Amino acid sequence: MAYKGTVMKPELIIEEIFTIHYFEYVIDFDFPGELHDFWEAVYVDAGEVTITAGTEKAILRQGEFFLHRPLEFHSIACNGSTANAIIFSFSSRCKELFSIAGKPVKCDSNEKLFLSRIIDESKNAFSDPLNDVYTEQLHPLRNGVFGAQQSLKNIMELLLIDMIRRATTGQKEIGNYSPSLNKLSEICEYIDLSLYAPLRFEDLCREFSMSKTVLKKLFRESLGCGAMEYYNKKRISAAKRLLREKKYSITEISDMLQFSSIHYFCRKFKQATNMTPLEYQRSVSSLVKNFIDNN
Repeated sequence: MAYKGTVMKPELIIEEIFTIHYFEYVIDFDFPGELHDFWEAVYVDAGEVTITAGTEKAILRQGEFFLHRPLEFHSIACNGSTANAIIFSFSSRCKELFSIAGKPVKCDSNEKLFLSRIIDESKNAFSDPLNDVYTEQLHPLRNGVFGAQQSLKNIMELLLIDMIRRATTGQKEIGNYSPSLNKLSEICEYIDLSLYAPLRFEDLCREFSMSKTVLKKLFRESLGCGAMEYYNKKRISAAKRLLREKKYSITEISDMLQFSSIHYFCRKFKQATNMTPLEYQRSVSSLVKNFIDNN
């Protein structure tokens, strides 16, 4: 038999990646705005923000995505509460990107997983801190994980292809390609709703009728961490949000998030952030002050 290969036709190519951020905003954060000749994506991971796109303003709520067009003036500010946002910018000549630009898009569960993987993979590829508002160029890790930059680029492209398909045809080939990812999304959503209640690994197994082995494998292969590790990461994220709000004491936050003691909470928080809760609270306040002073 004489086999003949088929040359693949790439329809959406990310040519350059300029910035990747994960910001944890305090209530009074207000970025005055900028414009540049490449695309910029904003995804609200928690809370809500007010964005400016050209002359229009819009409120982005948790789970919503917005794509700014090249040469479009844009700004972002907290909308009466703390907020977390993923922001990344890139260049691409794909005209279909305009079909998802300029309007809030509600992400589905699998698109949220793509966004989470973008942040995780960026840590494997680049040395730049994700919360540095002054980043103007990404610096590859000297001994980065093999294929991290390519993987990051591919994940971004898959996310945008999936969103374009939803916007233009309603197709879901990418979003529904894996039953295991759909199940993972359900479990992650359940964990996200259980941060203020005691949760054990056995509870997840029972709730989703899965064996310990299968549940461990699902999380390890898809997210690179265990289910309870994911739960603890989410608890620390919730603690950071509560610290930025400054409504509760550190002891109250520890109790709310079901940590066994204030000492255990502080130890786990420092393991995750390299700062104590109090140091973190002071650092985000000073970051915003310095940013405002310099703008």
